Amino acid sequence: MVSRPALFELLGSSARVVHVSAPAGSGKTVLVRSWLQERRLEERAAWISVRAESCDPERRSAIVLDALHSLPASRQRVGGLPSGPGRGGAERIERLLAEASESADPLWLVIDEADELQARHAAELESVLSRGPPQLHVLLLSRRRLRLGLHQLRLRGELTEIGSQDLRFTEREARQLFCAVGVSLSDRALTRLHARTDGWVGGLRLIADALDRHPDPERFAEEFSGCDRNVAEYLRAEVLDQLSGDARRLLLRTSILEEVGGDLADHLTGAAGGERVLQDLEEANAFVCAVDGQRSLFRYHPLFADLLRLELRRACPEEVAEVHGMAAEWFADNGDPIRAVRHALAGRHWTRAAGLLLDHWLELYVEGKLETAHEVLSQIPGQPVSANPELAALRAGDELIHGSLHAAAEQLAATTLARDRVPPERRERLSVMLDALQLIYARQRKDLPAAMHAARRLLRYTRRGCGRTIGDDVAAMTLLNVGTAEAWTARRDEAEQHLELAIEIARRSQRSYLEVAALGQVALQVRLGSFQRSVDFGMHAIYLASQHGWTRDPLVTPAYVAIAAVRVWQGLLDESEEWLEGADVAGGAEGEPATAVLRSYVRGLIELARGDAERAHSAFDASARHAATLVTPHLLAVRARAYGLQALLEIEEISRVSAIVGQMSEAERSLSEMRVTIALLRLAEGDARAAKRTLSPALERAGAERRPGGWMIHGFLVQALACEALDDVTGAAQALEEGLALAKLDGAILPFLLHRCPRLLERHGLRRPPHAEFVAGILGLLPETQDADRQPAGALSPAFLSESEVRVLRYLSTNLSAPEIAAELYLSVNTVKSHLRHLYGKLSVHHRREAVERARSLGLLAAPSPCTERVGAPADREGARRTVCGRGPPNEYGSSGRDVWFA
Repeated sequence: MVSRPALFELLGSSARVVHVSAPAGSGKTVLVRSWLQERRLEERAAWISVRAESCDPERRSAIVLDALHSLPASRQRVGGLPSGPGRGGAERIERLLAEASESADPLWLVIDEADELQARHAAELESVLSRGPPQLHVLLLSRRRLRLGLHQLRLRGELTEIGSQDLRFTEREARQLFCAVGVSLSDRALTRLHARTDGWVGGLRLIADALDRHPDPERFAEEFSGCDRNVAEYLRAEVLDQLSGDARRLLLRTSILEEVGGDLADHLTGAAGGERVLQDLEEANAFVCAVDGQRSLFRYHPLFADLLRLELRRACPEEVAEVHGMAAEWFADNGDPIRAVRHALAGRHWTRAAGLLLDHWLELYVEGKLETAHEVLSQIPGQPVSANPELAALRAGDELIHGSLHAAAEQLAATTLARDRVPPERRERLSVMLDALQLIYARQRKDLPAAMHAARRLLRYTRRGCGRTIGDDVAAMTLLNVGTAEAWTARRDEAEQHLELAIEIARRSQRSYLEVAALGQVALQVRLGSFQRSVDFGMHAIYLASQHGWTRDPLVTPAYVAIAAVRVWQGLLDESEEWLEGADVAGGAEGEPATAVLRSYVRGLIELARGDAERAHSAFDASARHAATLVTPHLLAVRARAYGLQALLEIEEISRVSAIVGQMSEAERSLSEMRVTIALLRLAEGDARAAKRTLSPALERAGAERRPGGWMIHGFLVQALACEALDDVTGAAQALEEGLALAKLDGAILPFLLHRCPRLLERHGLRRPPHAEFVAGILGLLPETQDADRQPAGALSPAFLSESEVRVLRYLSTNLSAPEIAAELYLSVNTVKSHLRHLYGKLSVHHRREAVERARSLGLLAAPSPCTERVGAPADREGARRTVCGRGPPNEYGSSGRDVWFA
């Protein structure tokens, strides 16, 4: 026996009438008997089994009357009743109820199998329930739900109902049962058995008996199903054999489904009224459960479903493939291509499965469901391209998304040649997919001419349907891929324009998957002009992905990488590494080549800033290898090579770097990134004048640009170092001033971590009021100065901010309270308050607003960015700004008070 104290307590505090309704084998009888025994109520209880009484010709005509007469009060005060068919009657029931009302103690009348009562007896019982005295408690046990005026009792609060959900065993109770028969199971095995039985007591009891005799309980648990002989025999006898022929046929033909509704049941059986049959089966507790409040969608108990599928294979093997095919047809017509394909596969309809996947491939792509398609496609046996070009196209797409570019290219070429073998009515759909795959392939290789060629072919379909309207899907996908290809080929303006338009179309057509992808790509691009906007777009992409469970999908990798790139430039190395780890999880080992270039590039920056030049060189070398696989040169290829050479200089490979530089073309040596690197080489060689001469053209170009890039900060710093080596104090101060002015725009601290010049910063930077606090912050991050008290009075406290304090600081510009900040950062409130105290002390402030202002002056927080600068900002600018900075719900960009515009 397994004690069930919660149910005992429910029975003990129940209303006057209790209805226990559950399928066969749910433990109804055992529950009530054990409760009566525990409470020592047997002497005040009468128990009648309707099925047993009905077998006795002498007693079946007066079952309710016999039940009342069995009550202790009646046995003591009334005596025996006359036998025979005419012995009952309304007057006798009235008399017995009156006798029960005079009892000093509560009485319990238990009627087991109450759903077996005939109509006349049911009417008598209904009279007893409605007119019984308070002392008389009635417990009705049944498999079916009873229609005995229980609705009136329910309305008056005189009814307690215990159903199958209440009677199911928990995992803890299942373990108690197994332990009672001496069986010990692992947590994994127990969880699986509990899930397979859905907590059904009868199933668990049969399993316990089998486990007691089985030599390998763990293996039994792994292989157990409703096809087990003992379980199948019980369910067949107690449930399936009790049903009508029509109900049985419906159950068998719909057993292949996870869930079934009336329309689908009618489609598979060729008959009407399927929903009513399913509702009747649910009311009969025939292991059929409604899964929605309208009772229009149903599922079968896992073990019962196993038995039904077994019976279908045994009784009607020829119908298995047929019903799967019919189910595939129904799901395809009702907008569920994945289930349609699964049923086509289960019925071994390979051509139909491939056709369905092809018909819906673009839809699955824009909805982010290709992972499921990948799983389904792996089940289709391989066929030659000529035999099934549609299947070959699907395999090409699968290789492109999940496999190798080389294998994808081979499949694409072969399928393109075989497209004429497809029937004319399906050829256009195949052409759409092939053009889409060519576009994705060109984007991944950054082959802009090929991408534009495929895009022009695809955009023809935005003006006409291909079996149905697909204009927005094609347009958004095309703009996303073209914009991504342009982004890394020095066409930033066109790229941003196309990506913004892709976001607009994706949002309009509610294609969140494409919106996330486009937001991530925009985050990568705008970081070159604004760190703030980059993080804003990246955070929004990740927020939107989290709403759909896509945080581990490769599409969100660019957003992670964009934020990691910003953080490393801001000197937040640990945080940058955390974002990069998120990109590694989402993108896999390498992922898309162009994004892999940036991932390795950022990894190299982190290691170089930490002083691990060898690991940094390895990362930059990996970035260059990824870039070499692309058709169009990647923007970061030159920078990765330049940083790689700087890493070699850090480990004093001067002659090696000199040899590499000597082999460069004049055009490569004239690039700004290479001029900075060559200048560092000249400094390492002891020739500061040559370093200045090398840098001069690059610095002159920087003066003519509206906003020079981050490499110019490197250039000015190296220029300052060269001037300092030549004792040119004025030149060093001027170059440092230029570098600091550029760095403060976005809080770009990375160059100062790579070209460490603490003495130069202390001598010149701290003496200039516009930069004093920013310089003090940089010095606090340099290993050479972290332990030294070199900060001027009023700039910063001696100890600089820890990364945990920096994270808390970023939330101070919102109106989140300390508990809300703690929830965002997964910290305790006391920890957040402790960080706030340290922040105020280190920043020499007393209030939150003062801390924000001081942090902005130090470059730890950027100035607030206007909402209207963002793509697709709402027309109501003030309203949008209130939404972003306030506590309202996320606006159309996903920003709220929690999505801070991080510096």
